[in-house]
Amino acid sequence: MKKKFLLFIALILGFLCIAPINSFALEYNESIKKIWNNNNAVTLGLNSLEVNGGVVVLDIRQNRMVNSNADFNMINTLIKYDNNGTEIWRYEMKNSTLYGAYGLMSDGQYIYVISFDGLKKISNDGKLVEEKANVRGYNIKELGNYYVVIDANYKANGDDIDATKENPFTVFFYDKNFNLVSSMEDVNLYNVYPELLVDDNKLYYLISSPEGEGTKLVTIDDSLKRTEQILTIPMSSQESVPILGFSENDQSFIMGQSFMQMVKIGNTFYISSPLGIYKIDSNYTVSFVTENLYDIVTKINDLQNSDVDLSLVPDLKYFAPLGIIYKNNKFIVSGVNLSAKAAILNEDSPLNVKEYASVRIYDSNFNYESEINLNGYFGFRSETLNTSVTLPFRLVSFSDGFGVCGFNVNNGMDFYMNELDYPLTLPDASAFMIKLSVGKKIETKIVGNGRIVPSKTYGTVSDKVTYTIEPEEGYTLVKLRVVTKSGVEVKVVNGTFEMPDEEVIIEAKFVPTSSIQNPQTSATIFVFILLISLVGISSFLVYKQISSAKKKA
Repeated sequence: MKKKFLLFIALILGFLCIAPINSFALEYNESIKKIWNNNNAVTLGLNSLEVNGGVVVLDIRQNRMVNSNADFNMINTLIKYDNNGTEIWRYEMKNSTLYGAYGLMSDGQYIYVISFDGLKKISNDGKLVEEKANVRGYNIKELGNYYVVIDANYKANGDDIDATKENPFTVFFYDKNFNLVSSMEDVNLYNVYPELLVDDNKLYYLISSPEGEGTKLVTIDDSLKRTEQILTIPMSSQESVPILGFSENDQSFIMGQSFMQMVKIGNTFYISSPLGIYKIDSNYTVSFVTENLYDIVTKINDLQNSDVDLSLVPDLKYFAPLGIIYKNNKFIVSGVNLSAKAAILNEDSPLNVKEYASVRIYDSNFNYESEINLNGYFGFRSETLNTSVTLPFRLVSFSDGFGVCGFNVNNGMDFYMNELDYPLTLPDASAFMIKLSVGKKIETKIVGNGRIVPSKTYGTVSDKVTYTIEPEEGYTLVKLRVVTKSGVEVKVVNGTFEMPDEEVIIEAKFVPTSSIQNPQTSATIFVFILLISLVGISSFLVYKQISSAKKKA
């Protein structure tokens, strides 16, 4: 049963290959909530990125009827939404290979999308600016004066890594014009979509060693100097448990090709994986910081070897982490909550494991604080793995919050239990992306024709908030003030104010420029009228004097 129970984790990994919430001190407010689907295609929300004027979301969809000899007809779509969730534009990209686009990057002016078909440079208004077929791969990051791309040496049909290559993965370094500067080959980068972390002008990623040295953390600085650190991975009491092909005799596979995201806090790394959340400390020692799959396997094993009536045993629950970010001194982790009791009682149906997706909030010491149930939030079913699956597999940090990207499968994972004979019907799937903003809302109240664009739509206490003034043609700003919801005026210095501990309203009034008198013109008119008046008074006085003189004569 132990192996059957673990099957659902393997299936989840395989599948990844292809209103205000005031639950704790910080307030998380929904600012964008999007669900999209296509009846004729599997649709996945892969990635997201903050850009000028909103966010972009990368969606991938594939025809549901798949033929072994046919084109997979993979289509990627880049969609831009403003901060209110209104779609601004979309750009479609067809891919000739099985694998679609995944990597997203922005330099502030352009958006870069990378896939095995090459690199696309897209303007902030959704127009294709340039294509580079020779720059291809999984992921792209900026490191100082370089762009970093991870690629894999794939066979001609694009279906598998070329086993004849000693080092199947290559890290390429390009200058800002995408001229190749250097490259480094690596034996194995973890994850199907290898994660690259850039922090403090250094690039970090994990590799395994072919010499049996174990797992290594690679660091490359902005001068392209490379260092490697072998990680110390204490073997747990569960070293005899074969999980996802890990070998109890080879530490190089203890972390597996399954971690999803990595963050760095000071000198410590945190890595999300369906097996648990790993911590790499400053001594390069690895440990779990949350309950892990090894613990659950032990409990299942103990229960099955006991004489306990399993129907009377409390449910076994496990949170399988997928994405992780660190924000406002909180760890934010997306994942899937699994209840394994049904699978234990019915060994022939391991997919009876109940599940629902959520985002969990932990403090800086990884103490659990709260949870957002995504199935209930989106209205997705929350049943068993063979009836519905919701996977929030990527978290993206934004300046005023964070985004959750993923997908929901309506008819579960039954298709993985088939013989995979072609044509294969893939399940109905819908993609989702939600942006949850942190803190108090920043609103604008406009009179007349124009608008005020704040640097963020939500802010926490002491945040610096700036804004730009955009009057329409023929209009001029005549009044501007920032007040709290309770009516207290907020001090503004050079278009910047400090966020108070309540919601803020930026009020602006625009009027037609033609209705405003030029101060200089007004002054001239005043002087002219004054002169006329003085002349008139003088003339009257002269007239009076002449009249008086005539009477005396």
